[in-house]
Amino acid sequence: MTLAATTTQSVKLPQPPQAEAFSAAAFRRALTLFNRLPALDPARLRQSFVAKALHQRLAAGAATGYDSYLTALEQLPDDHPEWQHLIHELTVHDTWFFRHPPSLAYIQQLLTGEFSSLDQLRLWNVGCAYGEETWSIAITVAGSLKQQRRSIPWQILGSDISSRCLNKARTGIYRQTELKYLDDATRMQYFAHAGNGLLRVTGELKQHTCFTQANICDSVTPMNAAMHIVYCQNTLIYFSSSKKQRALDNLAAALNPGGVLLLAPGEAHGWSHPAMRNISPGNAQLELFQRMY
Repeated sequence: MTLAATTTQSVKLPQPPQAEAFSAAAFRRALTLFNRLPALDPARLRQSFVAKALHQRLAAGAATGYDSYLTALEQLPDDHPEWQHLIHELTVHDTWFFRHPPSLAYIQQLLTGEFSSLDQLRLWNVGCAYGEETWSIAITVAGSLKQQRRSIPWQILGSDISSRCLNKARTGIYRQTELKYLDDATRMQYFAHAGNGLLRVTGELKQHTCFTQANICDSVTPMNAAMHIVYCQNTLIYFSSSKKQRALDNLAAALNPGGVLLLAPGEAHGWSHPAMRNISPGNAQLELFQRMY
């Protein structure tokens, strides 16, 4: 069976026939298949959530029923585009501009303090979804460097496992309602009207920003560049314990000596690394690690 071509356009989902109800047996079968997916812990997935994700793929024309869809998946290689569509449906991409001000404030603190003497700056935003977080970091860095009157080369890399998310992130185009937490001055400085109520990130930020697909359970660092800051928040919640350990080790390996790994509280619970020290005791808003060598 060949999975049908799909579209990213919004569709109204039909209700699946009663005969195609997502059974417990189909759910178990799906979870077994999902063990092939990177950066995903099948044990954390609820039956209703999986049913909704598969329903999206059926509505997009990928197959005619749950069983036929799972049968087709079993026969597909891991690099088939359908796996990408499914990964997109099985992960949450809910984010917005300036989602977590304490994290951005800490980056600004680094730039005006410990990192104030750097002659270049490289940052990696892991799990960037549709790009709002990456652009927020870019705005923060650009503003801080301007305020300090520093002119140094800097680059921020946004990565995600979903190619559909990355396609939107690269455009830098958003609805005005998606920028509701940005003040007017920031909108005017870093965004331009793109028509039909849309705003586009300006070239000033785009020249410092790029996006790439990456699985952080792989040992290869995107762009093979040592980073000064790795920003990874609310991404590791999808990982099994073993995948989380491997991912955190890889993020640590991506850092320059002195570089900082910025996580959400609890995301690195139980993790230790010989080259990393925890620099966030008592910080209830962030979990921070610094590479010592």
